[in-house]
Amino acid sequence: MKNNKGFTLLETLVGLLILAIGLLGTAELMTTTIRNNAFRNHRAEAFTLAEDKMEKIRSNTDEPDPSPIVRTGVAFTRAKEVEVQDEGWSAGMKIITVTVKWKDITNHSIKLSTVMN
Repeated sequence: MKNNKGFTLLETLVGLLILAIGLLGTAELMTTTIRNNAFRNHRAEAFTLAEDKMEKIRSNTDEPDPSPIVRTGVAFTRAKEVEVQDEGWSAGMKIITVTVKWKDITNHSIKLSTVMN
């Protein structure tokens, strides 16, 4: 009877294949996590820019924005829209909407609205 110690070439290749599949899954998970974190950071920056614009409108210190606004390596654009209500109980009130748009891998936008008289 022969005393076999160690692994055969086939066993080694199967083990390497299983390890490679596991490492590829881990790399994909890390890539997705990094992409999602970047999106969350961009969305938070866009919301901050929208709040800043809204505060300037409320305090009557609104000025035209430089276009685009570059923060965290991404170009953001802000736009405001004012809609005056002309009938009903809300006649004379203004609905102000600030939209912030940006593009990383795809196009994104957020809108922030308020009512003022």
